[in-house]
Amino acid sequence: MGVLTSWDVDLFAVYCDAVVNHRRASAEVARRGILVEGQRGNLVKNPALQVARDYADMMSRIGARFGLSPSDRAGIDIVEGDDPDGAERYFT
Repeated sequence: MGVLTSWDVDLFAVYCDAVVNHRRASAEVARRGILVEGQRGNLVKNPALQVARDYADMMSRIGARFGLSPSDRAGIDIVEGDDPDGAERYFT
């Protein structure tokens, strides 16, 4: 869509990292459940829930900068053109 430039690669890498960590935290919740045994043997909220929530929030905030949802795309101006030094060189 023309919104990712060489200047954006590091921030997009952070977004990708957030996606991976969100998936890992969600898998941990799926594996162990929403409630887990706490230090005193009682049931407590799985800490991975907060981790998943934090990464989902990060994904939402960073994703908005790249227009990764329909409402976000509505506010992005796309610049057309072939830039040989653009970010596509990082994704080949």
